[in-house]
Amino acid sequence: MDTNAEDTPGRLQTFEHGGNIHKLMRERDPSDEALIDFSANINPLGPPGWLRSLVNSDLSMIAHYPDPDYHDMIDVISVTYGVSGEWIVPANGSSELLHLLPRILPVRRILIPVPCYIEYVSVFRENGYEIELLELPAENGFS
Repeated sequence: MDTNAEDTPGRLQTFEHGGNIHKLMRERDPSDEALIDFSANINPLGPPGWLRSLVNSDLSMIAHYPDPDYHDMIDVISVTYGVSGEWIVPANGSSELLHLLPRILPVRRILIPVPCYIEYVSVFRENGYEIELLELPAENGFS
């Protein structure tokens, strides 16, 4: 599976993480329909409306690292959803959680629908999993 490697003579080979919407917009045909980016785990709808006022209300904290123990976040999630804090696994993004999965899953074989975020394939390949790719049909808007 291509990792968006750029291999130009005289230049270093670079690898993109995914989600480079700016490059994609420059390269696409303007007459194409709406663009949905499957290369990264990013909400295509954008942030929820309530987030801006919440961020603005605590903007002074932006100069500090977040709580590495996620104490307040775990408490809020626990109370809001009625789940024990022991069952909540916060992380600094989906990639961090994804890299934890091979350590805790009781299986060695995995099915991954494609197109998808490239890290799904690379994380499980690096951890010795048997991977089967399930190609989603183009007639359903996937290609």
